[in-house]
Amino acid sequence: MTESPPITKDTDDASSDNELAFRVEKDSDAYKQIYSMVEWYRDSYLVGTEYADRRTQEKKSNDSMGYDAIKFAEISNKIFNNNISYKSLFGKEIHPKPSEFTGMGYPFLTDYAEWYIKSTYARDLLKPTAMWIASKDGPMMHSAIQSMASTIPMMQETADSAMKSNALWILQDQEWKDWAKTQYNAVNLSQGFPNEPPPRKVRLALALSVLSGNVVDSKDEETEERLTQSLSRLLNEPDTSFDKTQTDVLNQYSPPMGRPDARLAVSQYYQRLYDYDVSPDDITLTVGATEACATAFRTVGKPGDKIVIFEPFHELYPSQCGIFYLDPVFVTLKPCYEEGTWNYDEDELKYAIVGAKALVLNTPHNPTGKVFHPDDLIKIIDLCIENKVYIITDEIYEHMYYTDVKHTLIPKAFPEAAPWTLVCNSIGKSASATGWRLGWCLHPPHLTNTYRGVHDQMVAMAPHPMQYASISYLNMPSEYFTEELPVRYKHRIEMLVKALKEAGFRVIKPDGAYYLFVDYSNIEQLKGLRPMDAAMYLMEKVGVACVPGDNFYGKSLDGQHMLRFAACRSMSDIESAIERLKALNQK
Repeated sequence: MTESPPITKDTDDASSDNELAFRVEKDSDAYKQIYSMVEWYRDSYLVGTEYADRRTQEKKSNDSMGYDAIKFAEISNKIFNNNISYKSLFGKEIHPKPSEFTGMGYPFLTDYAEWYIKSTYARDLLKPTAMWIASKDGPMMHSAIQSMASTIPMMQETADSAMKSNALWILQDQEWKDWAKTQYNAVNLSQGFPNEPPPRKVRLALALSVLSGNVVDSKDEETEERLTQSLSRLLNEPDTSFDKTQTDVLNQYSPPMGRPDARLAVSQYYQRLYDYDVSPDDITLTVGATEACATAFRTVGKPGDKIVIFEPFHELYPSQCGIFYLDPVFVTLKPCYEEGTWNYDEDELKYAIVGAKALVLNTPHNPTGKVFHPDDLIKIIDLCIENKVYIITDEIYEHMYYTDVKHTLIPKAFPEAAPWTLVCNSIGKSASATGWRLGWCLHPPHLTNTYRGVHDQMVAMAPHPMQYASISYLNMPSEYFTEELPVRYKHRIEMLVKALKEAGFRVIKPDGAYYLFVDYSNIEQLKGLRPMDAAMYLMEKVGVACVPGDNFYGKSLDGQHMLRFAACRSMSDIESAIERLKALNQK
């Protein structure tokens, strides 16, 4: 770091004895930007809040000036957040007019899409430190700002990577898929969701629930044939939409925690497949496993609490921690290509878990395909119980196993851990119904009320028609879950593993899930490229879209030579991608 410039008091300033009178004579742009942000924060937000408090003390909080002061504080904080992002990343600053402090209609700049991606990262990285600096005296503030300013280049790089990663992520949108096909004729192996439909029986159940709006009152076994007959009969009947004698249930609100019959179906699912008894009263239906996990974080954690996450990770875990001001702490899984395994350092986990509030356990694991074996689980659970740490499991790949080791339901296998475990799951991946957004959480009885309270305030309920249709899925024969699902993607994974190895990638064959997290450092065309550039090369030059590996890390630099491919796409997509990957062998 360059030599620090002197900080002097502005003697012409009437408030020269105030901390705010310190000024920077000269330094880097980054230093001046950070100083400006800190000064803005103290000048606007804190002063505005102080004024609002004073008006309240004078018992005039209901008058217009008191209200304007409070609103001024709120909007100043909002603008401060935006200035953090803009000035550090773009060299611009938002200069609001006084009239724009009335109401919340602050005019954002037109390049909103780029701002949103970059500013989210910038704000999250800088705001807590800027707030802390704002409370310090001149010399300490100067030193802290210098340290903070040195992070700007790294933050710029992180934000750029986030923006580009988001461009790949959005390939799931049809418009972008069409663009990718038109522009590069690329096969999309980047997104971790299938492009094949749910079982026909389940789709029929959803169609019937939406069109009828009512529960089918029948004691007969629900079969495809009976569902088809009921749906056909309904379609051929006159439209009764305006018949006042008809009532609609399934297209309206459900109880916030979910329909009783759907929660009972989840309970019976666990009893049938795992011999585990869980009361429907301790099950909440959620908007996918995504919301199940988010609600779990908020249920057990409060701002500042540590959450232990194995990296590489599913990107939503640290993002959700950020929303709730939780502190993610990462434990790195390291590849062992000789043994074909991903391993963590036990001492690193022991150190991370001390003082933590919860640990996230995703097995089978995205993106590595690691299955946490019983020996792993015993050590992890013992540590969690010893340190009174909750275990939040993400089990959406529970039926996708390719070895003799099968899924372990922690509350069943380790009863002593049941009071500390929240099981998050969904039908999205197993039923090929990721768009239905229907998941659930099994929560310990002592957390039920808190969990449901958070869930209710965040989303109100899971989609009602999907709740009812999911009963058909959860009641499918046990063989579907124990025999069909485990082999659905196995052959596709084996085909893709072989193709990637032949192309020169270093590959650890996954034990579960449907991802391949591979090392491209030996690929001649990709050597020395950053993960985003390597992914863009494959999309532009080879015609195969994947995800940059550094997108899955929060601490380690291990992702700098990694890419993730998803083998959950249709067989025709897999075959097309394999054919295209052969181009990497052509020197």
